[in-house]
Amino acid sequence: MRLLIDAGNTRIKWAVARNSVNDIVASGVVDDNWSELADFVGVIESACLSCVASESVSDRLSDQVQARFGVTLKVVSVSASAAGMINNYADLARLGVDRWVAALGARYLFPEGALIVIDAGTAITIDVISLSNHFEGGVILPGFGAMHDALLGRTAGIDSKRREVSSVIGRNTRDCVNAGVQYGLIGAVERVVDEMRLVLGQDSPRILLMGGDAHVIVADSKLKVELQSSLIFYGLMLH
Repeated sequence: MRLLIDAGNTRIKWAVARNSVNDIVASGVVDDNWSELADFVGVIESACLSCVASESVSDRLSDQVQARFGVTLKVVSVSASAAGMINNYADLARLGVDRWVAALGARYLFPEGALIVIDAGTAITIDVISLSNHFEGGVILPGFGAMHDALLGRTAGIDSKRREVSSVIGRNTRDCVNAGVQYGLIGAVERVVDEMRLVLGQDSPRILLMGGDAHVIVADSKLKVELQSSLIFYGLMLH
């Protein structure tokens, strides 16, 4: 069995996969005592990490994996190529490893055609994988929570807490703020995808969606998306 860990800006997620067939058998979110992983003590043969959190988080996870499972945690980094995919990002050191690993996982699951990968997390990233199997980079937008908090921090006299709304017309200040964030960002995502289609020269590249706020985009966007919450884990399996 392989332990796969995705340490994002907000949450640390895990999955356990069989070595032979790249099949995820269990997944969850790491809590302080790792209780959900207790059943896998003694059967984990290797472990792999994608981490965009701080180096201290990576070091802490390495120590915990070694102590609990007796294996060394492999920390994945961005590379110029992997699993047959060429990385066209200009500055590899500035590319978040989660974006690269998610792209690898996307291509593993869908070996043919151009792909657009949307990760709706703390930030919203939208990345392109070309027909020729090149990671082309993409767009970074603020996430729903980040945009909400930025507006409150820069605007005096607005009192709001982030929540999802059912109408674009807010009838109080809180709902006006949340409608602006929700529909504004969804509109931005749709526009970015439309522009990417033009660049790719394709009307219907496969659009894969993941991240903690993916459900907001699914509910209100006109885009035809496919939920694929485990892209990073499938990318980690290739390392």
